[in-house]
Formats: sequence, structure tokens, C-alpha cells
Amino acid sequence: MNKHIDASNIDFTYDNKQLVLHNVSLSTYQGESVGLVGPNGAGKTTLVRVLLGILYPTKGNIQIFEYNPLDKKEREKIYGQMGYLPEGAQVYPQLTLEQYIELFKTLHEVEDNSIVEELLEMFDLQDVFKKKLGIFSKGMKQKAKLLTILIHSPRLLIMDEPTDGLDIASKEETIEYMRKLKKEGTSMLIATHDPYVVESLCDRIIMINKGEIVFEGTTKQLQDITQNEPCYVIELMKEIEKEKLEEILNNLPNSQKFSIEGATIKIWTDDENLIKDVYKKFVDKGLIVKNFERVLPTFSQAYKNFLEKL
Repeated sequence: MNKHIDASNIDFTYDNKQLVLHNVSLSTYQGESVGLVGPNGAGKTTLVRVLLGILYPTKGNIQIFEYNPLDKKEREKIYGQMGYLPEGAQVYPQLTLEQYIELFKTLHEVEDNSIVEELLEMFDLQDVFKKKLGIFSKGMKQKAKLLTILIHSPRLLIMDEPTDGLDIASKEETIEYMRKLKKEGTSMLIATHDPYVVESLCDRIIMINKGEIVFEGTTKQLQDITQNEPCYVIELMKEIEKEKLEEILNNLPNSQKFSIEGATIKIWTDDENLIKDVYKKFVDKGLIVKNFERVLPTFSQAYKNFLEKL
């Protein structure tokens, strides 16, 4: 599998000698999407700028497509094959969307207009094609910026808060399009606070806190290591009296925390034998279990739990 980003042992220090990044190493591979997460001020945006050669690291090595982004000539070769969306990037308010797109088509030497038409339709921007960007809403400006980093079919996308300002429908369509690009081999590094993006799109996550990588793995791995007590969900075929369920659950050994909502019972325990006992008692009482599963905390819960333990 081709490695698109390969960074090792990165340190970055501002002029005031404040260490912002320390010993950061990361990689992305062809067709892989990596989420870069962490609290505000953790160093995510600084890391992205260092990877792109906008800021120079104090120490460490970086290669993108086997080129060095710190070398001006090699950086130009990288930029021609990638798309970069900085957080809060401004558009040119005096330009129409048509002119804005033409600017990037010229920059990337794009002659085929079919991808532009596809993206205009996906982002629902056909009706404002001739209008100036200055009158666009925040969400529409974000769509325009996303469109311009995609028109040249980049091999790598580096994006900082790509769904900022997008409504739910636009967010889902954007993520679906990103999935399509992944299947075609595009790799992505996405700095985001949006749990929906992480859960829906990212194969791996890298968590940064105070300039250092504190976790790297899948969302499921993060959920597994941060779950204090597993939660089991039992869904009955039909709702029965809450008092009857409470009678069964309260009579169990080693009384555990549980909740009952309609035909759904949640039990928090790390005792698998107790759960088997619950299931058996339900069956003995003639209750039909429709579904029975162990559920993990959401990414947001796991993320919060992990940071609280640092």
C-alpha cells in the first residue's frame, strides 16, 4: 500500500521558545482517511501547517508522495496532486462562483468540466453559479471552498474542519463523496471536532493533546479502552409492565445499574454471567427477546472519557 504522508519525530517551537509539537509521527496510506482530533489549542492546525511546509519544524522529517514539502521545488510537485482546505479560509467576495472555479481550474490546469458539473449538483450550487461569493452564507462559502479543492481529482486531501457550516444533508452528501474518493485511492487527513465525520469517514484517528500524540487507532479501539462498564441492551418483542421487569432485575445477585424504556432494557455491568442470567430469567418468564447486544460508548463519550484520564 502506497504511503502518502510519512512524518517522523516532528518538533515545532515558536519564536518565544514555546514547544507546540513534540515527537509527533504519523502516516497516511492510499485510500485511507485519518482523523486528527484533540482539544482546542492541542496543536492540530500547527501540525497540518508543518506537514504542508507552511511552517518549518524545529526537528523531524516529512515526506508527502516521497517529496519534501520543506523544499520549495518539491513542494510545488506536492501541491499539484493534493487539495488543502484550511480552517476559516476566506473566499474572494468580489468574484462570482463561476470566476472562483475558473481560477482554480486554471491553477490546476483542469480542462474537463464534467467534475465541476458533478460537484455543483452535489453541493446544490447551480442556481448561484453567476452570483458573487460575497453574498453567500457561511455554509455556501464552505461548499464553494470544498468544490475548488476537489476539481483536479487530488491524490491527497488535507482538510481542517471540512464540514464547518454545512447542514446535515450537505454534510452527508459530502461524506458520501469522500467515501467514493477513498475507494478510488485518495487519502485524507482531516482535522475535526465533528464526531459525525470521525465515525462516518475515518478509518483511524490520531489524538493530539498538548502537542503530543496520546492515542492512535480506530474509533472502536478508543471506545473499548474507555468503557468503564459495558452496556448491554435487551429489546423485547413487546412492552410489558415496568414493575414486572423491575421485579426480575431487582432480584438478581450483585444488583447492577439498569434502565427501562418501553420494551428496551439497558444494563451496565462487566459480569457476563449476570447478563446470561438475565436472559435466562426473561425466557423462563415467557418473554420474547427481539434483540440482545453489547453497545459501545459513542465516539464523543469515548473521546471525553479518554481526555479526562490523561
